[in-house]
Amino acid sequence: MQKKPYFYIALALIIIGGFIIIYMLLDLNASGWTVFGDEKIDLQTSANFGAYVGGFVGTLFSLAGFFLVIASINEQKTAFIKERFESRFFEFVRFHRDNVTQLELHREISNFTFRGKQVFKVIYDQFTEAYSELSDYFATLPDKDLAPASIYLSDYYQFLQNNTHLPDRSEVRLKELAHINICYLVVFFGLSKEGFRKIDTLLKDKMNSSYYQPILQYLSMKPVLDSKFFNSWVVYQSFFKRGAIKELITDYHQKRYYKYYGGHQFRLGQYFRHLFQSISFVDNRTEMLKGDRESYVKIIRAQLSDYELVLFFINSLSFLGSEWEIGLNSFKRPGNTPRKFITTYHLIKNIPDSFLADTIDCKKYYPNVHYDFI
Repeated sequence: MQKKPYFYIALALIIIGGFIIIYMLLDLNASGWTVFGDEKIDLQTSANFGAYVGGFVGTLFSLAGFFLVIASINEQKTAFIKERFESRFFEFVRFHRDNVTQLELHREISNFTFRGKQVFKVIYDQFTEAYSELSDYFATLPDKDLAPASIYLSDYYQFLQNNTHLPDRSEVRLKELAHINICYLVVFFGLSKEGFRKIDTLLKDKMNSSYYQPILQYLSMKPVLDSKFFNSWVVYQSFFKRGAIKELITDYHQKRYYKYYGGHQFRLGQYFRHLFQSISFVDNRTEMLKGDRESYVKIIRAQLSDYELVLFFINSLSFLGSEWEIGLNSFKRPGNTPRKFITTYHLIKNIPDSFLADTIDCKKYYPNVHYDFI
């Protein structure tokens, strides 16, 4: 039991004892006994009254005192637990700020280094570019190749259709989810040999390789902006959009070049792991009232910039971050239940609607969040 039950029990005992004393006094007074005036005090009656008060009512007061001591001890214990919790909680907040402060991304073409929250803007821009380039790629494909039944392996497609953690399981939404996932994985891991391998490991039991491998090959053609091959990429894209190129340019593809999508795993991996642990730490405090937990999570949410929120939203829709809510990785792992953090704590409540790439509608994925823009 916590402080309040013991306190109210003690209070009830004191009130009961007080009513008994008042009742006895009124009853004795009605019988002619009094301690005031000139009349002689009835010592026997007074002794009996005192014995009754001391024996019965006094016991109630002693019991009330016992419960008050327990309530006081519980209050001290609660204060100690809260102090220890807040000490760790604000450590999490400090670590989050430190993680953001330490982020750096250098651009050779402009000789400029992005730092801190600026890095999220650069990463978001890469995602929107990949999303747009992939839209151009999809425009050249027949509709049947873009149907969810063609994108996903049959077992995983059935899993998605039955995944109740995903509110909208329409064909349009599942197609968009594949689009988001591939773009985010490309931005996160990059398209080096190691990045290819990691992406393939994540996708091979979920998507048809005939769907995602040509996409990865296509996006890997894009070099960094200051590369001598960048103009070749622009030319390749212009032909590709007109459907005149069917194969990669051999001479271009065999030469070594730095890829535009170099990956941000070492920047984003620790960032999102720590953010998840911070929210989990608060959510696991089941002895706290829900409103108190929400207040602490608001402090964490207030640390996130607009671009952090948008990237967080995109991450939550990916195979890397779906444990936040929609459970895309629960396939073949039925016991791996997502935590529902985004809806429970309205984590993307402040997301700027205008920032989302093309037509991605966050309300389709998290309809129960209380968005500021609505």
